Amino acid sequence: VNLDVTAPGATLALGLMFLRTHDAGVAAHVRVPNTHFALDHARPDFILLRVVAHSLIMWDDIQPTVEWVEGQLPPILRMPPRGAGTGTGDAGDVFAALLDDEGGGGAIPPGGAVDREALAQAHIHALAGGCMALGLRFAGSADATAAATLRE
Repeated sequence: VNLDVTAPGATLALGLMFLRTHDAGVAAHVRVPNTHFALDHARPDFILLRVVAHSLIMWDDIQPTVEWVEGQLPPILRMPPRGAGTGTGDAGDVFAALLDDEGGGGAIPPGGAVDREALAQAHIHALAGGCMALGLRFAGSADATAAATLRE
């Protein structure tokens, strides 16, 4: 079985099967990985689908706020406070404070080897999944708060 072919459909099917059930057990299975090791084995596009599937299951928890969208990220992928880093704006700068033990993002794995580009891609795809879920939840509702959140 080629998981690159079957995983996307299976992930969304699982989310749709448990749509609006708030089944915490199933939702936990589709959460975004929260360790460096697990993130190394998850493709960024699958991370997007995991966020969408989790949101479909926990449908009523979706809030039209930036905090909710960012809350879909595991702590290892959360952005450092604004102004942290060197100020260059590249992926290395964005995650410099995140990977620093004092930055609150968690410890660097043994050996200190971290694929910062993979972390940046996982971060962006998880945010995109949160935005997609927000768009699905409030589609057709004319919710001005949701629209403003998606524009940010």
